[in-house]
This record gives sequence, structure tokens and C-alpha cells, in this order.
Amino acid sequence: MGERGFDAQLLGHLVEVASDDQVHLVQRVAGGIDPGTVFGKHASSLAGLVTELPRVHAALFHHHRQGQPAIRLLNRLCANGVRLVRGVRDIWGADPTLDGLLAVLAEAIGEPPSRDLAGDLATRLQRHVDDLPALIATRFKRAWAGPAGPTLADSVADEVACLLAFADRDPTALEHDLTAAARAGKPLDADTVWRALLPDPAEHVVAGVVRGTAELRDLRLFHPGTDQRPLRAATGLRWGMSTGRLHKFVSGFAVAGEACVVTVTVTARDKPSAGRLARRTLAELLDQYLAGTRFAELELDPRVLVARVGTTSTLELGPPVRGTPQAKPLTTPHLPEEVRRSLRMAHIAARTDSPSAAAALSWSAVEACGLANRDELAAALSLQCLRQAVVQTHRNVRLSVVTRLAFARNRTELAALSARQARRAADACPPGPRREELRDALAHADKIHREVRDAHDDLRGKLDTTALEAAAPYRRRFHLDDLNTWVDVLTGPSPLDDLLPHLHPLAGRQAAVWRSRLASPRRCAAWLRRRQQRMTTVLDALYATRNLTLHAGVFQSAADTVHGAGAVLVTDLVLELLGHWYNTAPTARQPVSVVTALARRQAAVLAGFARGTPPAALDFESLTAPVPSAPWRLR
Repeated sequence: MGERGFDAQLLGHLVEVASDDQVHLVQRVAGGIDPGTVFGKHASSLAGLVTELPRVHAALFHHHRQGQPAIRLLNRLCANGVRLVRGVRDIWGADPTLDGLLAVLAEAIGEPPSRDLAGDLATRLQRHVDDLPALIATRFKRAWAGPAGPTLADSVADEVACLLAFADRDPTALEHDLTAAARAGKPLDADTVWRALLPDPAEHVVAGVVRGTAELRDLRLFHPGTDQRPLRAATGLRWGMSTGRLHKFVSGFAVAGEACVVTVTVTARDKPSAGRLARRTLAELLDQYLAGTRFAELELDPRVLVARVGTTSTLELGPPVRGTPQAKPLTTPHLPEEVRRSLRMAHIAARTDSPSAAAALSWSAVEACGLANRDELAAALSLQCLRQAVVQTHRNVRLSVVTRLAFARNRTELAALSARQARRAADACPPGPRREELRDALAHADKIHREVRDAHDDLRGKLDTTALEAAAPYRRRFHLDDLNTWVDVLTGPSPLDDLLPHLHPLAGRQAAVWRSRLASPRRCAAWLRRRQQRMTTVLDALYATRNLTLHAGVFQSAADTVHGAGAVLVTDLVLELLGHWYNTAPTARQPVSVVTALARRQAAVLAGFARGTPPAALDFESLTAPVPSAPWRLR
């Protein structure tokens, strides 16, 4: 699970210049674009207008051009779009852009559209979709300026997260820019925060190495913004004041065999996203040469160098690598053959550069398990999402504690260092007026150190988690020994009560929301139904993307980076669901039987809620496992 939104430096400075509501907005947005988070928190699951409606537009457009997707699936996608826009309008209120979107989508589902009508609807829909970024910016600035209420604030934050994901905003660059804005030491106005969240696009030049050839002939005919040199003669490339850094980057590649250095100019919001866009652009350009020179093995090296045009700063990027001291398998070796095939497809999907290909392969991984019933699968996945959401509350509480203490400790260490430096300077200075000045500076530094140290000690007392850890034991990386112990902590009087006032807004409010939700069968049932509906729309969209990619050859579309990442996360969720079952199953049932059983269990959970059974009575530890007593705990 990801940790964006809990950067110690960002939050440490942000809480000093922003209100709790504003900090919560920033944390929720940052968490939504974390590629390492669970599906339920990622932008691809948040049902944002700017990420979901391009799917509907693509479906209408390609149905007009090629008859894909088929009418039945097209109608489902349009109906999903209507529900999405209505949901936002119910929270935000009437707006010309939202009303225009509803009018077009309502016409699309009014009667099966002809292919000509589908093309006209796609054109009209796109006009309103183009207005969404400005609408989202306006709503964010309004929410930043004053109290918006939790429902409206969460909706706005989710839409902003989806807009940032749509723009391929890099999470690390986002946190860096927000920290720089917060460090200015003055109250943050909405315009400043928005510029940090979504900077204006800028031109970047990116260099990469293609192995297998010393020249890509006629490259500028396919992309005018490119340049190239053989690797052996790369000193001919010029980047103005960054030329030296370019040559140093190129010198790090072994000159063995044929290779060339290619530069491409792209427009992006930050350097990491420029590097990703350039890699994708070069990879797609290589399609031409791999087809034209079939026996050559052309390969793009994963390392690239990025420079923003008109500046001297550069950034070298390589393949992202996340390590772990010990890699563990998903389940026991005794798996049905369908799941083994799915694991292979999921692995390939997670490694491909093309988002549309990743989405198509992800759906193929689901199909390899025999899971063709999307409605049944959505019901089963909603149970796993419920389990994940409760786990996430524990993780965020722990992250908030660790983050607050880390920033306080860092500030104490810096204050101590400043005091030591002031003492050395005063001791080394000969007697006189200058020494007296240094003595005054030392006294001030010692005072600051004492204040910061005392604040750190006070915070450690307030954030003492000894009792909490005894009530809900966990292992490395906050992995709970028994999820039910955390549910008991969350829903009853517990050591958590003393911690909540001192947590960051996202962790504290999320714990409070789930405490209330787990005490209310009606609210928990509504959440579970919404999650099931959302999973249905995601699976429908994933299936449509698979059809467009494999049947119509569509490998590029608006927001495809979000959809590709989301598709991989959906496959992860499916495999997590199956893995949790097979790890405790006495015999290995077929995946379709597992999903059917879990869909029935979800219906049993909803029936229990309808009878008034409290959600806290659920056996969360075994909610998606083959335990006879599930879904309720034996008391």
C-alpha cells in the first residue's frame, strides 16, 4: 500500500500554514495519484469525470468508426456515465458543463445510437469534457478558500486527483512542489496551491539510447521534434548550458555494438512525466523500424535524461525499482491451472510500456481465470474493497504517528546542530563586540533547541502507541496479526480515542468516518453497494478497452495512463481475492466457483445489514476466506 500524502517534510511545513481542512484536501489528492496504493484509493477507482468520460467518448467514437464496442456494452458505458455525472451534480449543484454532459449522455442511452449518431454524440461530448479542467480548478479554489463540508470537499479532492492522474503528474514531483510552496512560511492562497498541484505544461527535451542500430533513418519525418547521433559520435548533440550533463549521461553507456542517442522534445508538467512520455513516444516510433527491419533487435534503454527547455537543471531517470527484504509468493504451490495462467498474464501486463496493452492484458488475466460474469465479480470484489478500506484506516493511523514524530525529531536534530555550530563560533571568536553578538546568537539557538526538544518530548507522549499496539498487534510494515482486533479498537472505547486529536487530518477523519460507518448497518450497506456499482463500471470499461485494443487496434486514448494503471490494480485485486481464499482453502476450487461463493457472501452481508446486524460483527479477518462461520464472527 502506498504512502503518498504522508511525506514528513510536506506535512510538517503544511500544517503550519494551512488549516486542517486544507491539509486534508492536499493529503487526499496526493494519495489518489500514488501508484503504490490499493485500488480503492487510486484515481482509477475514484470515478472522476475527467478520467471516466473519455472512456465513454472513446467508445462512442470507435463505435462510429469501427463498430466497437458493441451496442449493449456501449449502452452500459453511457448509462454508467449518466450515473457518474448525476452523482457529482447532486453534490456540487447545477452547472452548465455538468448539465451539458447529462444531456448528451441521456441522448446516447435514449435509444440505441446509429453509428452516425454515435460520432455526433462523441463530438458533442468532447466539447463538454474539454471544459472539465477549468470547472475542477474553480471548485478546488472555492473549497480551499472556505469550509465546504466533508462530502463536497472529498468529492472535489477526488476530482482533482483524477485530473492530476489524467495529466500524468508525478507523485514525487508533486510533493516537492507542494513542500516548496509550504516552506514559503505564509498562508497559502488557492492560486499558489493550484500552481503547485498542476503547473502549466512546459517543453522538455529527453535523451535516450536505442541499441541495435546507429541510425533511425527518416526519423524526423515521423516526429519533427527529434534529433539523433550514433552513440560513438554523441558529442555532436547540443543542449545549450546542459550539454555537459548530456555528454556525461551518454558516456555512461558502453559502446558495444550498434547504438544511437535519440533526443525528443515533449510537453509535460514535470520532468518525471516528461521522461515517461518521451519513452512512450520513442517506443512507438520504434514500431516503424521494427516492422521495416524485421531481423534487427532494436531496444530502447530504460534510462533517459530529462531537461526542461530554457533551464539548466536535468534529471536522469531509470526503471522504477521497489525492493523488499523477502519476496513471498501469492499462494501455496497447489493452484488451479487457470490461476497459474492468470499470474503470467498479470505479470506481463504490469511490465508493458503501453497503457492500453496493459489494460487488455489485465482483462485477459481475469478471463484466464474463467471470470466472465462481470456483475458477480464486482460483488465479490466489493467485499475485498471493504476489507482493504478497514486495513487502510490502521495503516494511515500508523503512518500519521510515524510521520509526525519523524518531522519533530528532524526539527530537534537541526536545532541541536544549529546550537552546536553557534557554540563553536562563539568559543572560537576572540573577545570583543563580535563575540558578544555570537553569544547572543548562541543563547537564542539554545532557547530554540529547548523549545523544539520539549515540543518533541510532549508529542511523543501524546502519540504513545504502546496501548494501541497491545490491543491490535501488528508485524513489519503495519501488517496486523488479526484484522478483527483493529475493528474492535476502531469501533469501541480504546487507546485510539486519545490519539485521534493528534493525527493528521486524513488519518483522523478516515478513522472517524469508518468508526461511524461500522456502527451503522445502513451506511455500511450503502457504501458496499456503491463500491459494487463502481467495480461494475470499472470492469465494463476494462472489457471495452480490451475490445478496442485487440479488435480495433486502438493503443492511444485520452486518460489511458490512468486506465492502464487502474487495470493492473484491478488484476492485483482479483489475484489478492483469490490468493486470500486459496491460502486458507482445504481444497482448491475453480476460480469461478470461488467468485460465485463470495458474491453470495456479499449478498448475505447485505441481508444481515438489512436485518440490523452491526457491521462490526463481520469477521473481517476471514471475510473473503473459505471459513464456515463467515461472514459473521462467532461470539
